[in-house]
Amino acid sequence: MSHASRCAEGVGWGRSGATVRRVGSLVGAAVLGAMMGGCPAKPPAPPPAPAPTPAPPAKVVKDPSKVLEASRKALGEAVALSYSAGVEGQGALKDKVDAYTAQVIAAKVQAEGGGWKLYLRGACRPADPQTLPSEFEIGYDGSTVRSLRPLEQAVYERDNVVEMDELAVFLGGQSVKPPVAWELLGEVPLDAKGGTLAFEGQEKADGVICDVVRITPAAEGGAPAAGDTSEREAGLRVYIAEHDHLPRRIERLVTLAGVDGARVLKLDELKVTTPERAEVSMVSFVLEAPSDFTHRTVQAALNKPAGGDAEPEPSDLDLAMEPLAVGTPAPDWTLPMPDGSKVSLSSHAGKVVVLDFWGTWCPFCLKAMPQIQKLHDAYKDKGVVVLGLNTENDPSADPAGFMKQKKYTYGLVLNAEKVTRPYRVFGFPTLYVIGRDGNIALVEQGAKPDLYETVSRVIDEELGL
Repeated sequence: MSHASRCAEGVGWGRSGATVRRVGSLVGAAVLGAMMGGCPAKPPAPPPAPAPTPAPPAKVVKDPSKVLEASRKALGEAVALSYSAGVEGQGALKDKVDAYTAQVIAAKVQAEGGGWKLYLRGACRPADPQTLPSEFEIGYDGSTVRSLRPLEQAVYERDNVVEMDELAVFLGGQSVKPPVAWELLGEVPLDAKGGTLAFEGQEKADGVICDVVRITPAAEGGAPAAGDTSEREAGLRVYIAEHDHLPRRIERLVTLAGVDGARVLKLDELKVTTPERAEVSMVSFVLEAPSDFTHRTVQAALNKPAGGDAEPEPSDLDLAMEPLAVGTPAPDWTLPMPDGSKVSLSSHAGKVVVLDFWGTWCPFCLKAMPQIQKLHDAYKDKGVVVLGLNTENDPSADPAGFMKQKKYTYGLVLNAEKVTRPYRVFGFPTLYVIGRDGNIALVEQGAKPDLYETVSRVIDEELGL
């Protein structure tokens, strides 16, 4: 007898009406079961118990000083390194600073005194949408640095550059300083300089697990004043690969108007050469400029002492790091203007005077000039004089024509290289505000995004507004 038949035989068992109805139900179930190939299914089995949730990984805690020590050791063994640089702003600096992409190669100088040779080639995308992108190629052989600017059809050169800080000043003037990992090329790589260290866990950078270390500088100058909108340095956050102890990301931290931000340098595709292995493809660190490029020699703004038995003067680098202090008297000067007339600082005695040291060869100077013009427009009727002190090393340069083309109307003073030493100007642009009493009220270096706000606040204080 078939399985379906045995199930259907239950019809003959019923005698009462209730039983018949019960049997009828069984018949329907049996027939359906036969149609499906068997009797009604058994109740489903209970679902399997859920897998136990894995415990979260233990939090990694490391000594930040030992992480930095291992990184310094790895960097100390490298005789060359290369990486693909990417620079951008984040937080308070997002979309407010120039962005860069570049290929960077650094090789140690095999001579007494050490140092690094440097090559970088890339492009800059300005934060200001009205400023055109630029391309650059830089070569530094340990003594001479050359900057090739294809869009300008020009090459800028400076000789006798022996300190990395001097090289940084030159590259700053060329607007190509951010892609270089200066923090790795100093005498002490990743130098904390007496600041505090903190281990902030692990994150991925350039596809590898990195130990994240925060370096907070020692406090200087106290807390910012209420309403302070200036940019203040806040240290470094460094991402150091766990497997080879080499940095893959450097965040140069700042606060801007009380908001945290950073200039982020990514060191992608990092390669190193050690005495045991060669991974970095070397290049010529001496660049040959095309014959049709305009050649411009960038002189140091300060002259080195000639030597002899006289008491040695402060070096260019010492002076560059120490501009005239606030509160000291501003040196007087007399210089020509484009119309041939003479102007002196003393001729504006009793007024607030803004001095902007600049040159047509300096991209950062050009970037700051719209803010200088804004200062002139805001204060020209309030007893404030704004002067651009021009420094050129190319007789074919036309600063007056440049200012006319750009519709800048503040005062232009020529041959300012004659007064860069007494004003301790090394990097460009450098801006001084001189109070009504003839003393320095403010000094600013570089084309900072908040330059107008910083300078106008000091001018208001000098005017008693």
